[in-house]
Amino acid sequence: MRNIFYDPRARESLALMLRSLGFYVHLHSYEYLVMKNGKIIATIYLHPSLNEIVINVYKFNPEAETYSNIIVEAIRRIDKGGNRIHVRRVPVHGDKV
Repeated sequence: MRNIFYDPRARESLALMLRSLGFYVHLHSYEYLVMKNGKIIATIYLHPSLNEIVINVYKFNPEAETYSNIIVEAIRRIDKGGNRIHVRRVPVHGDKV
């Protein structure tokens, strides 16, 4: 079965859903920048050829962890379990900010 996120309408639907939840969302191809209240929450990378989604949660924003659960729920509403979702806390290199 073809991955739903090959369809640009599904990718745009995810962006619209996240925006309706109050996030600022910048979508470029298979990548999203997600912000709330002017602060970075996460970046999302869709890899439909691998049936995989990577969510990099910005660990220096204390609210990001809470919002990451909302992001995963929004993805699941569109995806219906076809992709593995990996949530990572970043940055990890240097870790001084």
